[in-house]
Amino acid sequence: MASNGSNGEGGAVGTEKINTDIVTLTRFLTEEQTKHKEATGDFTLLCHALQFAFKSIAYYIRRATLINVCAPPTILYTKLTAIS
Repeated sequence: MASNGSNGEGGAVGTEKINTDIVTLTRFLTEEQTKHKEATGDFTLLCHALQFAFKSIAYYIRRATLINVCAPPTILYTKLTAIS
């Protein structure tokens, strides 16, 4: 008999349960801040700002790597000199 990709139980073959117990930095900071009544939120705000800065830097590094791979060096040089 031909197989249609199901395992007989109506679900797809090889399905995995998604782990929702992952603790992100935002979740961790929020949980820790609620544990301390005297917390003002300044440290949490600083950590969120650093997280955003690191993500932005990583984005531009990945983008620059793609530009270097995709664009010939002469085109990249003319674009950079036109900006400055």
